[in-house]
Order: sequence, then C-alpha cells, then structure tokens
Amino acid sequence: MKYPLFAFCLIALTGLTTLCSAQDSNKAQAFAEDVVKKLDLKSANIIDRKDFLLVSTLPEARAKIIADTLQTVSTMATSKLKLEKTDKEEPKIVVFLLPDLDIYGSFIRRFQERRPEKSEQASTMIEGQKPHVVVAPAIGEKMPNWEILAGAELAKFWLEKKASKINLPQWMKDGYGSAVLMRAKVKGTEAERAKQRKLLLPAPPKGAKTEPRIDWAWKEPGKPEGDAAGAAFMEYLVFGPKDEIFEKLLSGLRPSEENPNPTLMSVMTALEWKVEDLDRDVRTWLASGK
Repeated sequence: MKYPLFAFCLIALTGLTTLCSAQDSNKAQAFAEDVVKKLDLKSANIIDRKDFLLVSTLPEARAKIIADTLQTVSTMATSKLKLEKTDKEEPKIVVFLLPDLDIYGSFIRRFQERRPEKSEQASTMIEGQKPHVVVAPAIGEKMPNWEILAGAELAKFWLEKKASKINLPQWMKDGYGSAVLMRAKVKGTEAERAKQRKLLLPAPPKGAKTEPRIDWAWKEPGKPEGDAAGAAFMEYLVFGPKDEIFEKLLSGLRPSEENPNPTLMSVMTALEWKVEDLDRDVRTWLASGK
C-alpha cells in the first residue's frame, strides 16, 4: 500500500489501530518518500508496522509478509535489551529493501554522504533524524532472503542503539543478528542452528579439562566456527538466565577517562569471568534449547 505524505496518524495494522505521533511517523514517511523520489524507485510501496516503515519495490503482498516477519524480529531483538525510555519523540526507523547494488550505492552516497565499501550490501544509521536500515542483494543473487538480510541488520540496529557510544566489535553485532533470527525462527535459519549445535555441543562437564570453543567468537570471526560461537555467546548474554550479565559487559566496555579503550579481555578480567567457565555455561545453556 502506498501512503501519501499527509496520510497517516491512525493506521490499521492486522486488525489493530495504532496511534502514531506526528513527529514519529510523519518524518519517517517524508524521508521514505524523498528516497523513493530521488532514487526513482518506480512502483515502490511503503508498509507501516509498529517499529518501522518498510520501503521496497517488491509486490505489495510479498512486502507485507516480509514486514510482518521483520516486526517479529524487531520485537524479539528489543525484548531483553532494556532500552532506555525517553519522553522525546524520535523518528520511526525506515527499512529499505533496494533491488540492486547500483541503487544501494546511490543511496549510500546521497543519504549517508560516503562511498560504499567494496561488496557492501547493508548499512544502518542510528543517530540523527533519519534512522534507517538499508540492504540490497549481493551481485548475482536473484532471490535474496529479505527476511534474513534485513532482519539481521534490524537486530543490529537495536543492539547499537542500546550500546550507544560503545564501539562494539563486529563479531558481537553479527552474532546478535544471527541469534535474534534463530530465536525468532525466521525461515532459513534452521540450518544455521543445526550447524551451531554440531560445532559447540556437547557441553563440557564441570571440571573437565577441555579446550574452550566459545573463544572462537573473537579468535575466528567470519569463519563458521567463529560465527556459531559468536551467536551462542551473544544469545546467552542477552537472553540467558543471568539478567544482569550483558549490562555488566556493556558497562565495562563503555569508554571512560580512566580507561578510554576498554577491550573484551580487560572487561572479562575485571568482572572475573573465566573463558573456561563461560564456555561451559554458554554451551550448557545452548544444549537446553531455551
């Protein structure tokens, strides 16, 4: 469904009526329409959901299905992050599904005012009055899984918003994106979960002298072992049985005058977290299927 710029403050969503603040939705709508116009995205549609607007050139019926899945992902991603509430109205996120990398490059140059990196196909903007997620299929990819591609970036958007000024390592962001997709049971993540369990299970019994695997997350980022461990580690931190553990980690990673460049290892040392104990706890929790 296409919405004109003046259109909506009351929007019917799956039988429910949501009241949107003028600043929240109208700024996002204006941004979305500006992108559609300047990038000449013919037949583009704008779908509204609780947490975002979705802009794509896909058939409207398909776009609505994607939007519903992404809302499930967004709800899962924010459910345990304890995002700070503010009275200040903030613009709604706009999620752009762009049809190819040429148009993606034009978006990045025009709206993020930078050159896209080689092979780049996804980006987020957290700050400012135009928060957004933008993705495009890789070269030669004819049928991208938009739910996974955009869902991972949307989860990372919320993680970075939670982290604020903390410069999280890429493996933590990627791990959180994967963990959220798997927890939300997005179609196509079943194989990733199976591979993760194969690589990390069984969990070592207490007291066993075994080489830890959870440190693959920061020792082997980008490799299958590192991806599996990173997702398990982030899932345990945010969704696991110890509510305060992720907050403690973020607090330690936040730069200060005393420690302007904290590292994961220095924070773990300060918190008296031992890799062997974390390894056992994360893998035992993974085995439980919770």
